Amino acid sequence: MATRTTSRGQRRGMAKRILVAEDDPDNRCIVVKVLTLEGYETLEADDGRSALALARRERPDLIVMDLGMPGMDGWEAARRLKADPQTADIRIIALTAFALRDAMDTSRNPAGRRPSVRPSHASLPAAERRGRR
Repeated sequence: MATRTTSRGQRRGMAKRILVAEDDPDNRCIVVKVLTLEGYETLEADDGRSALALARRERPDLIVMDLGMPGMDGWEAARRLKADPQTADIRIIALTAFALRDAMDTSRNPAGRRPSVRPSHASLPAAERRGRR
């Protein structure tokens, strides 16, 4: 996949850049659309290998990573990113349709911590989501 960068709006100066790594084009499109509407610049990758290369080259502020991509999956890409001093400080949000039991397995978690699992509210308006916190 050709890497695509989109941007719309600014948040107090430069927009934060978020790398979206997702192999399903429809899912990737939804995540990118929500982030773009919120004013973030997005970078896109469709597998773990290209996400790894893009993260090293572009140094995004955050990565939203699908765990179940073909080839190099999100688990392995996250492990490699956290092992690399150049990218270890980039926060990663796991995006997955896997059963939560697998997501809670700390032995596979690159940070070695129990992840925080929350449902997605992408369909809610931003103001409503903020009110739920």
